[in-house]
Amino acid sequence: MPQAGKPVDHALRARREADIRASALDVLTSKGYAGMRLDEVARLAGVSKSAVYLYFDSKADLYKSVLKSLSVRTAGEIQALRSARDLDYPQRLAQTLDTLYAAMLESPMGALLPVVSETARQYPDLAAYFLTEVRGPLDLALLGLMAEGVAAGAFADRPITRSVPLLVGPIVALALQQSIAANVAQPPVLDLPALKRAHYELLMAALVPPALPDTPS
Repeated sequence: MPQAGKPVDHALRARREADIRASALDVLTSKGYAGMRLDEVARLAGVSKSAVYLYFDSKADLYKSVLKSLSVRTAGEIQALRSARDLDYPQRLAQTLDTLYAAMLESPMGALLPVVSETARQYPDLAAYFLTEVRGPLDLALLGLMAEGVAAGAFADRPITRSVPLLVGPIVALALQQSIAANVAQPPVLDLPALKRAHYELLMAALVPPALPDTPS
């Protein structure tokens, strides 16, 4: 918390918080939540351990902030695609997949999935936070896009339009595989563009309403 009587430099505070989160992310991906020590986070961020507590109330608070910061941008990008009137719904879905693949496979979010899973088993409150505050906004944005596509007649009203796991399951599986393969001397090479294209084609095959039969003249 900022000291009483002193004006708050919001830009400095934002930079310090970002530096501490970045350092915490490095420690989390290498040592997990149980192995994260705030003194190590502080050292990597170039601040004292007591300074960490000026910005985050606890280790759990810092962990939550790291997760939230990684998901906010992705949820915002999907929300923006929902209102992209220059794109039809299949195009919005394609760009949403691009956003999700980038978030899960080209950013630290995917590397944190094993950490999140391990942490959830030991700390139910942190598991609940992940589901409601991190996954929740992403799920709502994605399901909102699908519901709007159904309402517009672009997608069929099928179970897949109401199930986030059915939509993003392949991306999560690839992210976990990539995280595991990072520890292998010669990890398998994934053709992500081809996998993404196949994923999109499978989704569209399930989502596009069947064509109505021609009516006899």
